[in-house]
Amino acid sequence: RNPLDAPDIFNAPERLCETARYRDLARLDAYFRGNQYDGRADWYTGETGNGERVPLRERKPCIIYPLPKAATNEAVRFAIGEGRFPTLAVEDVDEDDAVRPELTVSEAEAEQLTKLVGDLARTSHLKSAALQMMRSGLSCKTAPVVLGIRRGEIALTLPRPQDCFPAFRDGDPTAEVERMVWCYPFPKEVQEGKTIMQRMHYFRRDFTATECIVYRDAEAAQFGATIQWVVDEEATAKARHNFGFCPVVWIRNLPESHCSDIDGTGLYAGLEDEFDALNFALSQQHRGINYFGTPQAYETGVADDERPAATVRTARPVRELDPAKSGPFGVNPKKARALAPDEIWSYSGPAKLGVLETSGKAFEVASKHIMSVRARIMEALSVILIDPETAMQRDLAGIALQRLYAPMFAFVDELREHWWEHGFAKILSMMLRCVAVRGGEGLLIPGAVKVAPMLKRYMVDTTEGPLWMPPSITPTWGDYMSPSPADVKIAVETADKAKAGGLVTGETATAYVAPYFGVDDPEKEAEDAEADAE
Repeated sequence: RNPLDAPDIFNAPERLCETARYRDLARLDAYFRGNQYDGRADWYTGETGNGERVPLRERKPCIIYPLPKAATNEAVRFAIGEGRFPTLAVEDVDEDDAVRPELTVSEAEAEQLTKLVGDLARTSHLKSAALQMMRSGLSCKTAPVVLGIRRGEIALTLPRPQDCFPAFRDGDPTAEVERMVWCYPFPKEVQEGKTIMQRMHYFRRDFTATECIVYRDAEAAQFGATIQWVVDEEATAKARHNFGFCPVVWIRNLPESHCSDIDGTGLYAGLEDEFDALNFALSQQHRGINYFGTPQAYETGVADDERPAATVRTARPVRELDPAKSGPFGVNPKKARALAPDEIWSYSGPAKLGVLETSGKAFEVASKHIMSVRARIMEALSVILIDPETAMQRDLAGIALQRLYAPMFAFVDELREHWWEHGFAKILSMMLRCVAVRGGEGLLIPGAVKVAPMLKRYMVDTTEGPLWMPPSITPTWGDYMSPSPADVKIAVETADKAKAGGLVTGETATAYVAPYFGVDDPEKEAEDAEADAE
């Protein structure tokens, strides 16, 4: 096989990690996890494994600011974090609004479907899985989700996007997935004679409309050779689902309007150089503080036989297991002059005592540069990160916070709309379809057997064949900010004055403050308030 040939991923999935797409997503994932500099030389010594000394730019920074993870987590928390994940409801549909007569939904049926949707979300742990999905999508552009049934409940598996490759219906990334291969390399311990060795192996699963094909772990072949994959027949038979559709939802994060790529856009894709600049600036500042931040006492004019200072060893490198390489103490000790306030550095010459210290101007310049780079990154991300100390000092009111977070709210609104339509709604739709196909049998979900016949009518016959048209699920999102007591007080006083002045009715005033008190029916609440007042 010519290594330059375009790989056929479905026939040779082990070549997935050779593609430019894999390298791109793996790089973004490395920035999210903070291991993008692994393998580089030490920041202070600059020495590589072969003893070469490299320039500062090629070393591993000693401080790696996890800003990609912090920004991603903050956006996810604001979108679907605690108290913000939507409540779900299926609305009733009359004949005039139904696409087909058989798709009408009565109030009683809507209540049954709403309860089933809630039970499916609860038993599948959709809320916690959704957080991981969105983190994957924001950091690595895409979030693949695999549905399966385990011990009577629908389970969600979330593989890494760089390890997956899908095939879509009609080649359209917005359409349903017809097939997906999941494959990645990993070190596996194997026994060779009496010795346990690590050998690189490949994991593989293929997902189709009828089954999950399980392959035995395959040992990595020589470069250019093809792996002979062996199907695990027993495991594959157990994984047969016969859904009639591939149980995979492929969620692209905010894809470009003209983009036909299988992946979306990353939150911080294209900002890698800015993150590098920030990490190197922080490391340079820390390095300078270590070298020049400690005042050093010295004296001159002492006798020639005086020791200049105590001699100590340098910092320990990584401990070696082989004593022949590292000496009896597991290190290669080197002598150095002790640096400490109680250590005196002595030199020949006229007697003089003094202290060597820096003015700190360079550190101030470095701090301003660091804050400038960070501000530009956060502006590009449309994410607001305020440290607790600054927030307490500002004592911001709700209105001020709304203005401060306005860019982030606009961005999160876009995230919510996209991820609901192209992610969570599709996952819930596929769960309902699983219940319909199985007839609720084998599922430990309340009401699944009873509601399954109702769901089967959503499989509609069309000129293109059977088409699944799920019931519409309406999300109600949680507020971004909880009102402070000051905000509630201002709202109540405003409504009371407007009502007392004859500007608004009691119902309008109640509706104005209803969200603060959890009132669902302002009209009834206003009537009850008037009755209580009388």
